Amino acid sequence: MAKKNAGKLFEKDLENSCPPYVFMHRVRDLIYMAGSSSICDYIVYKHPNLFLFELKSHKGVSIPIKEEFKTKNGVTELKRYGVITVKQLEGLFEESKKLGVHAGFIFNFREKFSTYYVPVEKVYEFIKSPNRERNSIPMEWCEENGIRIAQTKNRTRWTYDFRFLDLIGGDEK
Repeated sequence: MAKKNAGKLFEKDLENSCPPYVFMHRVRDLIYMAGSSSICDYIVYKHPNLFLFELKSHKGVSIPIKEEFKTKNGVTELKRYGVITVKQLEGLFEESKKLGVHAGFIFNFREKFSTYYVPVEKVYEFIKSPNRERNSIPMEWCEENGIRIAQTKNRTRWTYDFRFLDLIGGDEK
Protein backbone atom coordinates (compact mmCIF):
# COMPACT_ATOMS: atom_id res chain seq x y z
CA MET A 1 0.00 0.00 0.00
CA ALA A 2 1.36 3.42 -0.99
CA LYS A 3 2.11 6.00 1.69
CA LYS A 4 -0.37 8.90 1.63
CA ASN A 5 0.71 12.49 1.02
CA ALA A 6 1.10 14.26 4.40
CA GLY A 7 -0.60 17.41 3.06
CA LYS A 8 -3.65 15.43 1.94
CA LEU A 9 -3.82 13.71 5.33
CA PHE A 10 -3.73 17.13 7.01
CA GLU A 11 -6.60 18.32 4.79
CA LYS A 12 -8.64 15.21 5.60
CA ASP A 13 -8.01 15.55 9.35
CA LEU A 14 -9.11 19.20 9.28
CA GLU A 15 -12.21 18.28 7.28
CA ASN A 16 -13.07 15.47 9.71
CA SER A 17 -12.70 17.89 12.64
CA CYS A 18 -15.30 20.32 11.33
CA PRO A 19 -18.34 20.47 13.65
CA PRO A 20 -21.81 19.92 12.10
CA TYR A 21 -22.90 23.54 12.66
CA VAL A 22 -20.07 24.82 10.43
CA PHE A 23 -20.32 24.55 6.65
CA MET A 24 -17.09 23.37 5.03
CA HIS A 25 -16.62 22.74 1.32
CA ARG A 26 -13.48 21.37 -0.31
CA VAL A 27 -12.73 23.27 -3.51
CA ARG A 28 -11.57 20.77 -6.08
CA ASP A 29 -8.56 21.89 -8.07
CA LEU A 30 -9.09 21.72 -11.78
CA ILE A 31 -5.61 21.37 -13.18
CA TYR A 32 -5.03 23.11 -16.48
CA MET A 33 -1.82 23.64 -18.42
CA ALA A 34 -1.15 26.75 -16.32
CA GLY A 35 -1.62 24.93 -13.00
CA SER A 36 -4.20 25.12 -10.25
CA SER A 37 -7.37 27.05 -11.01
CA SER A 38 -8.54 27.80 -7.45
CA ILE A 39 -7.40 30.38 -4.92
CA CYS A 40 -8.14 28.23 -1.86
CA ASP A 41 -8.63 24.69 -0.61
CA TYR A 42 -11.71 25.28 1.54
CA ILE A 43 -14.71 27.56 1.78
CA VAL A 44 -16.04 27.62 5.34
CA TYR A 45 -19.13 29.39 6.66
CA LYS A 46 -19.94 30.04 10.30
CA HIS A 47 -22.60 32.65 10.82
CA PRO A 48 -22.08 35.51 10.06
CA ASN A 49 -18.69 35.07 8.33
CA LEU A 50 -17.31 33.37 5.26
CA PHE A 51 -13.77 32.00 5.46
CA LEU A 52 -11.45 31.10 2.57
CA PHE A 53 -8.56 28.87 3.60
CA GLU A 54 -5.52 27.68 1.71
CA LEU A 55 -3.80 24.88 3.63
CA LYS A 56 -0.04 24.35 3.62
CA SER A 57 1.61 21.49 5.48
CA HIS A 58 5.37 21.52 5.82
CA LYS A 59 7.90 19.22 7.46
CA GLY A 60 10.32 21.96 8.55
CA VAL A 61 10.03 25.01 10.80
CA SER A 62 9.42 27.52 8.02
CA ILE A 63 7.27 27.78 4.89
CA PRO A 64 9.33 28.26 1.69
CA ILE A 65 8.46 31.42 -0.26
CA LYS A 66 11.37 31.76 -2.69
CA GLU A 67 10.23 33.43 -5.90
CA GLU A 68 9.97 31.09 -8.90
CA PHE A 69 9.62 32.32 -12.46
CA LYS A 70 8.41 30.62 -15.63
CA THR A 71 9.27 31.59 -19.18
CA LYS A 72 6.80 30.87 -21.95
CA ASN A 73 7.05 32.21 -25.51
CA GLY A 74 9.89 34.52 -24.46
CA VAL A 75 7.88 36.07 -21.61
CA THR A 76 9.07 35.53 -18.05
CA GLU A 77 6.53 35.83 -15.27
CA LEU A 78 6.40 35.20 -11.55
CA LYS A 79 4.50 31.93 -10.92
CA ARG A 80 4.87 31.27 -7.23
CA TYR A 81 6.40 32.14 -3.92
CA GLY A 82 7.67 28.70 -2.91
CA VAL A 83 4.56 26.68 -2.01
CA ILE A 84 2.20 29.68 -2.43
CA THR A 85 1.12 30.48 -5.97
CA VAL A 86 0.72 34.06 -7.15
CA LYS A 87 -2.92 33.25 -7.93
CA GLN A 88 -3.55 32.09 -4.34
CA LEU A 89 -1.86 35.10 -2.73
CA GLU A 90 -3.44 37.71 -5.02
CA GLY A 91 -6.85 35.99 -5.14
CA LEU A 92 -7.20 35.56 -1.38
CA PHE A 93 -5.97 39.11 -0.82
CA GLU A 94 -8.63 40.54 -3.15
CA GLU A 95 -11.45 38.45 -1.64
CA SER A 96 -10.42 39.44 1.91
CA LYS A 97 -11.41 43.04 1.14
CA LYS A 98 -15.09 42.07 1.00
CA LEU A 99 -17.41 42.57 3.95
CA GLY A 100 -17.77 39.41 6.05
CA VAL A 101 -15.02 37.51 4.18
CA HIS A 102 -11.92 36.36 6.06
CA ALA A 103 -9.21 34.79 3.93
CA GLY A 104 -5.93 33.29 4.95
CA PHE A 105 -3.50 30.44 5.15
CA ILE A 106 -3.53 27.55 7.57
CA PHE A 107 0.09 26.54 8.06
CA ASN A 108 0.77 23.12 9.55
CA PHE A 109 4.30 22.53 10.87
CA ARG A 110 4.29 18.73 11.07
CA GLU A 111 7.54 18.21 12.97
CA LYS A 112 6.54 20.76 15.63
CA PHE A 113 2.91 19.58 15.93
CA SER A 114 1.80 23.20 15.48
CA THR A 115 -0.84 24.69 13.21
CA TYR A 116 -1.64 28.38 12.67
CA TYR A 117 -4.19 30.46 10.83
CA VAL A 118 -2.56 33.59 9.39
CA PRO A 119 -4.66 36.24 7.63
CA VAL A 120 -3.75 36.72 3.98
CA GLU A 121 -3.12 40.43 4.59
CA LYS A 122 -0.23 39.55 6.94
CA VAL A 123 1.23 36.96 4.54
CA TYR A 124 0.86 39.38 1.61
CA GLU A 125 2.65 42.12 3.55
CA PHE A 126 5.46 39.72 4.55
CA ILE A 127 5.99 38.38 1.01
CA LYS A 128 5.67 41.74 -0.77
CA SER A 129 7.87 43.66 1.68
CA PRO A 130 10.66 45.41 -0.26
CA ASN A 131 12.95 44.82 2.74
CA ARG A 132 12.24 41.08 3.00
CA GLU A 133 15.45 39.25 3.85
CA ARG A 134 14.07 35.71 4.06
CA ASN A 135 12.94 33.14 1.50
CA SER A 136 10.71 31.47 4.08
CA ILE A 137 8.03 32.28 6.65
CA PRO A 138 9.28 31.10 10.06
CA MET A 139 6.97 29.39 12.52
CA GLU A 140 7.78 32.09 15.11
CA TRP A 141 6.38 34.72 12.72
CA CYS A 142 3.17 32.67 12.43
CA GLU A 143 2.94 32.60 16.25
CA GLU A 144 3.24 36.40 16.37
CA ASN A 145 0.94 37.19 13.42
CA GLY A 146 -1.58 34.38 13.44
CA ILE A 147 -3.84 32.28 15.61
CA ARG A 148 -2.66 28.93 16.88
CA ILE A 149 -5.19 26.18 16.20
CA ALA A 150 -5.48 23.73 19.07
CA GLN A 151 -4.91 20.15 17.94
CA THR A 152 -5.05 16.74 19.57
CA LYS A 153 -3.52 13.51 18.35
CA ASN A 154 -5.83 10.49 18.44
CA ARG A 155 -3.52 7.52 17.91
CA THR A 156 -2.44 8.19 14.32
CA ARG A 157 -4.60 11.11 13.16
CA TRP A 158 -5.17 14.67 14.35
CA THR A 159 -8.29 16.54 15.49
CA TYR A 160 -8.39 20.35 15.16
CA ASP A 161 -10.44 22.67 17.36
CA PHE A 162 -12.65 24.84 15.15
CA ARG A 163 -13.15 27.44 17.90
CA PHE A 164 -10.28 29.29 16.22
CA LEU A 165 -12.95 30.66 13.83
CA ASP A 166 -14.32 32.75 16.72
CA LEU A 167 -10.88 34.35 17.18
CA ILE A 168 -10.50 35.47 13.58
CA GLY A 169 -12.31 38.60 14.54
CA GLY A 170 -15.11 40.92 13.86
CA ASP A 171 -15.61 42.79 10.67
CA GLU A 172 -13.79 46.08 10.71
CA LYS A 173 -13.97 46.29 6.91
